[in-house]
Amino acid sequence: MLNEQIRVPKISRAQLVALLVLTRLFILLIFVPTTHESPGGTTSLVSILFGYLLTVPVLIPVFLLLRDYPGMDLYQVARQLSPRLGKLAAAGFYLVCLLAVIETAAQFSIFLTSAVYPRASSLWLVLIFCGAVLYLVFLGLEAVTRTAAILLVAFCASGILLGLGLWKFWDVLNLYSPFYEGFSAVLYSTVLCVTQNLELVALVLLVSNLNTDQIRSTFWGYHNLSNLMIWLMAFAAVVILGNDGETRSFPVYTMFALSGSNVFYRFDYILIMLWVGTSMIRAAMYLLLASRMLNELTGRRFGWWIPALNGALAAAAAVVVAGDIRQLRLLYLSLASGLPVYLLVVLLPTVLLAIRWKGKREPKEGRA
Repeated sequence: MLNEQIRVPKISRAQLVALLVLTRLFILLIFVPTTHESPGGTTSLVSILFGYLLTVPVLIPVFLLLRDYPGMDLYQVARQLSPRLGKLAAAGFYLVCLLAVIETAAQFSIFLTSAVYPRASSLWLVLIFCGAVLYLVFLGLEAVTRTAAILLVAFCASGILLGLGLWKFWDVLNLYSPFYEGFSAVLYSTVLCVTQNLELVALVLLVSNLNTDQIRSTFWGYHNLSNLMIWLMAFAAVVILGNDGETRSFPVYTMFALSGSNVFYRFDYILIMLWVGTSMIRAAMYLLLASRMLNELTGRRFGWWIPALNGALAAAAAVVVAGDIRQLRLLYLSLASGLPVYLLVVLLPTVLLAIRWKGKREPKEGRA
């Protein structure tokens, strides 16, 4: 039954877009300068726009490949064209997705113990979090996507209230030339906007769950909405917090708290609820994908023990990572370095296109 819940259910394009956008916004909520590499200020505003444009050509190989295999995800195409390469791809996808679960659980613990409940135990926070995430996984992908859609609407409404509550603090003098730190800073930040987009890995795996073959329109829906929301939130952080936003831990939380102290009483509580929900949805999505890939690697019928095993591994690792900021930084950099996106979303489909092209040429040469 669990196997059917994870692999068979079809979700709508809007549900997948909501799921990916919400998990993409996760990085805004947990930004900590000591663990994240990301230039701030006006540089980030321009870099988000450049990153928006740069992402499109990067995905041309995967679009060309999936266009000829409707209803299949990137792993399924790899398995069909090259079983050996398919196994390697499954291992790579599994590792990246499991690391994403670990990072999410660790960031969840660090946020609550740093900004909300300083006396809380990281161990119990991680265990409770992973238990709740595992319950979501057992409910299935459809339940996860429906919850994500509700949370995304709440996130948008909260963003509007945030703007209304802080409009008196807007200072356009905080906007300066994006090239003040040099073009290299803009270029570096632009590359980060692409490499940190880990949801592209989830996208190429979840397209097989779509009830439509309109993969490109799904991507554009996610790409447009996520970048718009990230840019608006970054713009608000710049004009409200100024340079202080680049050094302050959890600047988005700071803005919500500031808004709550002026217009909406304890408005930061709303962000905490959104943060908990977003973290759970992100971890559940990647745990679902990690479990699917482990099932492919073992070749056994999917059962409850696979997500339970992955959940236990993620919980144990997250407890260790949450207790050491250096390990958290190392984990974050391993995911944001660009290797997951480059290897699995760019290089893999490029190699598969070459294999497919070679396979088409060989029969023609044989007949000649």
